[in-house]
Amino acid sequence: MRTLIFSDTHLTGTFDQSECDYIVKLVQSVDKVIINGDFWDGYLTTFDKFLKAWEPLLAELARHDVTYILGNHDTPKLTDERATQFSTVIDGEYVFEAGNNTYRVAHGHRHSREFDVRHPAATRLLGWLYPVVNSMKKYPIVGPWLHGQDEQAKKELESQLISFVGEHAQPGELYVFGHSHLPSYSSEDQYLNPGSFRHNLARYFIIDDTGYQFFSEPLSTATKR
Repeated sequence: MRTLIFSDTHLTGTFDQSECDYIVKLVQSVDKVIINGDFWDGYLTTFDKFLKAWEPLLAELARHDVTYILGNHDTPKLTDERATQFSTVIDGEYVFEAGNNTYRVAHGHRHSREFDVRHPAATRLLGWLYPVVNSMKKYPIVGPWLHGQDEQAKKELESQLISFVGEHAQPGELYVFGHSHLPSYSSEDQYLNPGSFRHNLARYFIIDDTGYQFFSEPLSTATKR
């Protein structure tokens, strides 16, 4: 049983053929797929636009055993029942066993809380600013500063997630989070995170009875797995 786990694709209403082709080939190479949150980005598009733009990918997912874990950018309020058209299970956490390990899969935002999680009302009011700020990352001076702020925030989120795992993990348990966008694969810490799957970089785990493997490669690389 080969299980694919990826997170934080943050798909929008703009289709990307190379990303679609890569994910489709990846999905076809495994027995089960777990999308670990922020599959699409409700701050940058609507669910309607996402469904329409990414129909080729969603049609392929519908042919497989897919567990869709909701994150903080594709919350239950943003993602409606049409998600059942491309996923078998929709939940906030998924637990399964493979080999000698128990894997606890969740996006992680409930244990490492960003501003949008702590202050949802304020986030809704300021939501219109998110696309503007996001677009400014391509400009000189302000872009590098925003990227620096992002990296600092990601490291803080990851630190909180690792601390949570240290306090709660039992022997033989591995927690698989997304959310921080930073890849990590430490059996010693019992903490796994595939990182984000975007910006022309595919990052994901394949888990089977022998353990887990982490992959990181350009989307332009056709998977042979």
